[in-house]
Amino acid sequence: MGSLVFASPTPLLWAIPVLLLAILWIRTPIFISSRGKHLLLWIKLGILSLLVLAMLDPRIELETVREGSRLVFALDVSESVDRQALESSAAQIASIVQGLPRDVEGRIVAFSGRHTVIEAGDPLIKALSAAGQTADALNRLPRNAATDLGEALIAANDAIPSGRRGRIILISDGRDTHGGTVKALDRISDGNIPVDVFPLPSRTPDPRPRVVRLVLPEASYAGEEVKAQALIYLPSGEETAELTLTGTDGVSENRTEHLLSGYNAVTFSFKTNKTGVQVYGLTARTARHRMGIPVRGLLRVRPLPRALLLDGSPEEGRFLREALRAEKIEFAAFSPASWPTDLSVLIKRYPCLILNNIPKSAFKDRDLTAIRDSVHDGNGLMMIGGPNSFGPGDYTDSPVEDALPVRMPRRTVNKALSLVLLLDCSGSMAGSSWTYLVQAAKEILRLCKGHYVGIVLFSSEPVWAVPLQKIVDPEAACAVLDNYAPGGGTIFSTPLAEAFVALKNSPSSQRSILMMSDGEPADFFACVGMFENFRDLNIPITTVAAGVNVNPQILETIASETGGVFYQSLDFADLPNLFRKEFKRISGPPTIEEQFTPLLSNSGPITRGIKQAEIPPLMGLVITQLKPSGEMVMANPRGDPVIARWRYGLGRSVAFTPDLLPNWSRNWASWNGLGKLLRQTVKDLSEGARESAALKVVQKGMDIHLTVDPGSEPETDFNGLEVTWASSMREHWPMTQASDGCYEASLAASAPGVFPLKLLSKRDSSQVQSDYFLPVNESREFEPGKTNQALLRNIAEKTGGEVLDSLAGFAGGGNLRGGGEAVLYVSLWPWIALAALLLYIIDIFLRKSDVFGVSPSEQGAAELQGEKSEDIYRQLAQKFLNMAEEYSLKGEEEEAKRYYLRAKAFFMKGSAVHEAQQVWERYKRFDSRS
Repeated sequence: MGSLVFASPTPLLWAIPVLLLAILWIRTPIFISSRGKHLLLWIKLGILSLLVLAMLDPRIELETVREGSRLVFALDVSESVDRQALESSAAQIASIVQGLPRDVEGRIVAFSGRHTVIEAGDPLIKALSAAGQTADALNRLPRNAATDLGEALIAANDAIPSGRRGRIILISDGRDTHGGTVKALDRISDGNIPVDVFPLPSRTPDPRPRVVRLVLPEASYAGEEVKAQALIYLPSGEETAELTLTGTDGVSENRTEHLLSGYNAVTFSFKTNKTGVQVYGLTARTARHRMGIPVRGLLRVRPLPRALLLDGSPEEGRFLREALRAEKIEFAAFSPASWPTDLSVLIKRYPCLILNNIPKSAFKDRDLTAIRDSVHDGNGLMMIGGPNSFGPGDYTDSPVEDALPVRMPRRTVNKALSLVLLLDCSGSMAGSSWTYLVQAAKEILRLCKGHYVGIVLFSSEPVWAVPLQKIVDPEAACAVLDNYAPGGGTIFSTPLAEAFVALKNSPSSQRSILMMSDGEPADFFACVGMFENFRDLNIPITTVAAGVNVNPQILETIASETGGVFYQSLDFADLPNLFRKEFKRISGPPTIEEQFTPLLSNSGPITRGIKQAEIPPLMGLVITQLKPSGEMVMANPRGDPVIARWRYGLGRSVAFTPDLLPNWSRNWASWNGLGKLLRQTVKDLSEGARESAALKVVQKGMDIHLTVDPGSEPETDFNGLEVTWASSMREHWPMTQASDGCYEASLAASAPGVFPLKLLSKRDSSQVQSDYFLPVNESREFEPGKTNQALLRNIAEKTGGEVLDSLAGFAGGGNLRGGGEAVLYVSLWPWIALAALLLYIIDIFLRKSDVFGVSPSEQGAAELQGEKSEDIYRQLAQKFLNMAEEYSLKGEEEEAKRYYLRAKAFFMKGSAVHEAQQVWERYKRFDSRS
């Protein structure tokens, strides 16, 4: 056609704002001539006008074309649909497809677990619509006991070409077995294809009681009780049913249950001693109904976890070994004299490693690394306390500490401590000096968790950065120091007085001050009279002198007069080491020997079944600090970990800070809960250990998806699997490896049952694993239920469709008849926007260049105006200088200083730099006198 149209006339409303904006945009640099200003103004008007024109979206129409439409019927032919309703609907939609006009194309997507697309000219369409032939035609369609509603909707959507007008009519009972509907709706919504829904009734449910679901834990240990949960459906009335649970390991459990109408939940408990993957099936029968098809589930039965016990000597580890034997936990025990040269090989054989009061010196460096790496790869680690374990055993900063949930200080304060840090925050501490000092203070805070610590920052005046308080969260206290920066002079007396008053009222018996400075105070003589007060209350002051400008004699005098210690270093980087050295001096080994009752923090997998009231007291522990990601299981009243756990890589680790010699734990020797605690801890630590290939089965309808985790043999390459069906027919299915290293396969089962399964190797196709079974349950397609009206309504609402009462409205194409018109056009807005951009670049060039420079006369006038302004500033500055001198002579110092500063500022504005510098020198001399 070639006509010009505007697709969006609304931006015309921007005309008035654009005009106002152009008026405001006429301001240009002052050194541009009037001729240039006019040209730049027109350029700006042109830019804004082009932008408004681009927003109108002008386009040139070329031609109008007519396109056909698609009408797609998605017909549910699964087993859950009422047969009579299905035949009636199939005949009706086949007739509609045959009667569509030429500009409306029809399709039928017949689906159950899989789908088939039937074109309008297919003979099957004619057979479906012919009287008396509909049932036979439906039997010719591929059908199975499943409903993949999501795949059917995607197939129907794909039958409508992109950009074409179309509509989908879903005819189904909504009994989806695959769960892909939500994903399909997102895809359809993106294409703006409406889906109308015509609900079909579901078939009449079987009157027999039915086991709907059997839920088993993913894994269990041999000899332990297993709980299986079953859901049983009784269509109507009340009946007494006999339930039978059987397994491939020989388990057979029978029980009688009184069932009510609807769904009934039943729990079975049984034990199995056969390891490997076992299949269990549950059936239900009543006096009126025979036994139905069993529902089956998989259970991976593990052997009892094995532990590797390393201790200092057999005599020291005797109590722990007896406790493990009492719980029937298989273990191998070694002492340094008996374990092999290459300990890393031995560690890999056991899913759980226990270190019982054995020092770091018993291991080689490579052994410590091997222990950490084994935990990272999935094994478990438990360290038990004692005089040779954790910090006392020198594990601090070792690879083993990396794998455990706690940090291990070598020393800590065992008595109640009140400590005040006096930190020099004067201007001379700026830079790296302050960084090292803050680092040193933070280390003290972390070491003093549970004790009273205060921090005073002093310069000209003292500031309590951290008031004297019990440190519960060291990291929160450390974060406070990041908010301060150095500045000011150096005064000692007031911070010492603040610290004295705070410590005087402190409840701790051990009180101390740690003071650091890099300068000489202006008030040392005021400090001398305070020394007697510190001596009377037994509050020593340890001093640290750093840098080259410090007066070491003053700080040494403060320390010696109060019973403290003096440290000195020229390098500020030594401050963290000096602070640690002082802490070590006032502390002791990180152990507590006092009676306390552990507090249960949570009831996780380790302490399941253990109650707070039954926990006996302990007589001591090794002090550790919980890492930020660690989980506190038990703690003492001070908050120190008794038991802590966490995940490290693929594995898990536990810190047990009392001993099991027993010494501190002698009250636990007769406690039944200790055995439970050990058994559950070893089991929990063994969970991450990789086993032989594990099989997971997910059934959707009669479609089976298998996932095989190669476990402890990741180098095994699986090529496929072999299933032996009930008819002794063997069928091979390929397997592909996913990104996580697991292997996957999808297959279709023909009937319910338990079928032998073999995993095949990629290298030689030989049998790799054969002790697996594939359980196939009857499809959920046959579960009792009604038409899923809620799901069907949701499909219609999300796509903009309707829930239909009849299909008659689509005869003759319905509202799709005649197709639609499409206009082909060329859009102009990108070219207009490009023109605006080019004008904007030209505008910048003209303003930045000297094309429209001002005349010399205009420039001279501007310079003259500038000179007059500078003279005014100088005159004002001289007046303020005179006033400052007058106030100085009168002795009014504060007023004089204020007018000196004003005079300096106005001299700077008048470009009188030399005079401003002279005024500043007078101000500084005057300020030093005050």
